[in-house]
Amino acid sequence: MKEIKIEKKFDPLLPIPADPTLLRQAFLNILVNSCEAMEAGGILSINANLKKNEKILEIAFHDNGRGIDPEDLPKIFDPFYTTKGNRTGLGLSVAYGIVQAHHGTIDLKSTLGKGTTLIIKLPSAAGS
Repeated sequence: MKEIKIEKKFDPLLPIPADPTLLRQAFLNILVNSCEAMEAGGILSINANLKKNEKILEIAFHDNGRGIDPEDLPKIFDPFYTTKGNRTGLGLSVAYGIVQAHHGTIDLKSTLGKGTTLIIKLPSAAGS
């Protein structure tokens, strides 16, 4: 993971009603998956912005790793599903459950050979 460059852009954010320990775990699981997808190094971009009109905090993780095979995409959040033989297959499943428990959503887009973008949307108290 030494050859991975992290780029981050965080717009001014407001607090959201959330358990920081659980969200930290979800984000860590996502970061580990992204880093593992960039075996030879790469760029991991993390962007967070507040969509005030929608009262949503959007956090996007983008890596330029190997991407996810289209046939694996529907199963990527399933518990115990892994394409890595020595893993439990729980990282993204746990992240998905944590985001759902916070009334949020996860959207994932991936292109083989180009990378993956995972977008988390969490409700915010902004504008209320």
